[in-house]
Amino acid sequence: MPGDIVERYGVVTMFQVTEMPSEYYTSRIIVSFVETGEAFIAGATEEGWCSSLVIGAHSPAGQRHEDFLGHKFMVQSVLCEWRRERITDLQPDAIDYFFWECYAAVPVDAPKYREPMQSPRYRTEMDRRKRVSSNTSRHERRARAEAKIDRFDPLEVYERDEWMCQICGAEVNREVLYPDSWSATLDHIVPLSRGGNHTRENSALAHLYCNLKKSAN
Repeated sequence: MPGDIVERYGVVTMFQVTEMPSEYYTSRIIVSFVETGEAFIAGATEEGWCSSLVIGAHSPAGQRHEDFLGHKFMVQSVLCEWRRERITDLQPDAIDYFFWECYAAVPVDAPKYREPMQSPRYRTEMDRRKRVSSNTSRHERRARAEAKIDRFDPLEVYERDEWMCQICGAEVNREVLYPDSWSATLDHIVPLSRGGNHTRENSALAHLYCNLKKSAN
């Protein structure tokens, strides 16, 4: 997809669809390239998909390699080759997903035919859904049977509270991860054990340390 990136075993490939002059034998091409400037060029359809036309591997200077399908190159001390890969991507509605194919840089010793790569959009959405599911399940177990349980991403509350602990008033470092004492957690303003609901309105950002200290009092 135009301007997209994918990653395989730590090697990042970027993509760009380019319109070609009218006298060229294809109206557009899709260029796969890595940070060193090595590139692989293939034809692109009207929609920007990779077509069956293979133009081949090119050097950073733009010259096509003679072994354009078997060309090997280095990316951050990793010997790579170009392979046609399948990418899992997310539709604009952020709900449905689809697949597209392209040539991507892959370490030569990487196994073939593994699961499709995932675009950054798809991976971000899957991580969000995982947080929502985990957050909801964990608090469902603690809440009373009649409590209201909403499904939401804890990051929504963290962003709303501007990454400030609502108990001590200090900033919460978003780079610090659980189970560090100063990592971000959801604090229920009215505790679930005292009839509170698991909702955005009854949730606030708190350091893990502050949250545990409040619970102990």
